[in-house]
Amino acid sequence: DGLIDLDQLGYNTVDGLSYGQSFSINWKADSVHTFRSRLVAAYAFHRNAPMLTWNTDLLYAPMARGKAALYLNYTSSDFNGSTGIPGFTNMAYTLFLRENYLKKYEHIDATLYNRIDVSNGFVLTTSATYGRQNNLVNNTDFSFFFSNERDFTPNTPGALAADDPSLSGFQKLMGVIRLDITPNQPYTVRTYRKDLRESKWPTFSLEYRHAFPVENVGWSDFSLLTLGIRQSMEAGLLSTLDWSVESGCFLNNSAIHYSDFRHFKSSPLYIDMAGFDNALMLMDYYEASTADYWVTADVKLNASYLLIKFLPWFSERLWKESLGITYLYTPQTPHYVQVAYSLDEIFFLMDLGVYV
Repeated sequence: DGLIDLDQLGYNTVDGLSYGQSFSINWKADSVHTFRSRLVAAYAFHRNAPMLTWNTDLLYAPMARGKAALYLNYTSSDFNGSTGIPGFTNMAYTLFLRENYLKKYEHIDATLYNRIDVSNGFVLTTSATYGRQNNLVNNTDFSFFFSNERDFTPNTPGALAADDPSLSGFQKLMGVIRLDITPNQPYTVRTYRKDLRESKWPTFSLEYRHAFPVENVGWSDFSLLTLGIRQSMEAGLLSTLDWSVESGCFLNNSAIHYSDFRHFKSSPLYIDMAGFDNALMLMDYYEASTADYWVTADVKLNASYLLIKFLPWFSERLWKESLGITYLYTPQTPHYVQVAYSLDEIFFLMDLGVYV
């Protein structure tokens, strides 16, 4: 992607300075099969370790949206891998304010993945993963400012102690099966491939994941069942209503690495790049995580005119407004309720919100 790629430049207290390159291949063999591969190769200079991510997939059975993939990782990752703090945000706070929010572990694994529409509106996703999860520590103490005024925090997420069992090294052999069902799913056909359209019905999901302990010590041993329902629907002229409900339970958590906890998106910083969607703005990073059970619900109304946009000057802007309510229950954070109002797409660059 070019010899100079600023997207591959990073800095955090675990890896220190890192930089790499990405390489991509996209080959359309015929009207049915498409082969894609992307390799990101980087080096963590203060940790003295390579970081490799190689994702390869094959698109097949276009009318069933078939996708088979192989994912390979040898890198360091956020404990909250799906909704954690953006790397650029953490780099800015680390270098300029000497605040290191990102906590990482060594992530080594290989995943075989397959997704296919068994029938219209009935999506089956399966995967199998073998990997290792190892503990890491801070390897640099550098920042531009405040070196004599504050210390970096250890590479320990949330309120966990450094010797917490969930931060130990694990090997993992895990299988995942997921069903997503959307009744009366509409679609069109583009270049011989099914292209889904918005449905009037919600999508129901069921997921089960199980980690198989090959030996009694050092192997992950847990199972997780998750149920969910979600929908995005029109709510008037230039308005949409997005809502979702999800509940899950660890049926077994005998041996589980912290990265396999159920993490929720937190965004406690005043300036962030993670976006407001599904974010718990009043919780610290890693505070909303559980290995027990949870119930969460989220409702968000997006519109061109709700409150402030009816006022002069504001009405002439192309901004959007949002109102939302979020609920979360876990044994660790019972009955968290958040009400939000935000102005979105301000100058097409940023969002501004108020949360209580």
